[in-house]
Amino acid sequence: MNRTILTTIALTLTIALPAQALRPSEVPALVYKQIPTLPTENQYINKETKKVDKDNTLVSRLMRYHLYLKGRPASYRLDWKLTIADYLGVNDIMDEATYPSREKLKTNPMEGDRKAIQSLSRSDRDALVQTMTDLFNQPRR
Repeated sequence: MNRTILTTIALTLTIALPAQALRPSEVPALVYKQIPTLPTENQYINKETKKVDKDNTLVSRLMRYHLYLKGRPASYRLDWKLTIADYLGVNDIMDEATYPSREKLKTNPMEGDRKAIQSLSRSDRDALVQTMTDLFNQPRR
């Protein structure tokens, strides 16, 4: 086969078989790895197991609020800033009745999460926004 045909076949396979994107369930661990000082806020008790739900973190709830509740895109920095503004009480009003994990945990974590975000410095919040944006914009693997 000549070189042009091999290149065309390789290009076709690349287009036909796109790389797998980052799964949302992988994001919290990556965020905490990059920002180890970020509060986990994972001390809440699971209603079913009656045990602390260590995987139900501030970042996992922030992400679910952003993506699924507000329907904001994950790849834009401005949208993450709007979500942080919600937590700071200067943008959209947050509703306890619809907050992520409210039904799964014994205590609704919304107020604790808002306090945790409010306790972050501006540079910490900027680092969180940048990390979330970077993770969702990294090249597909």
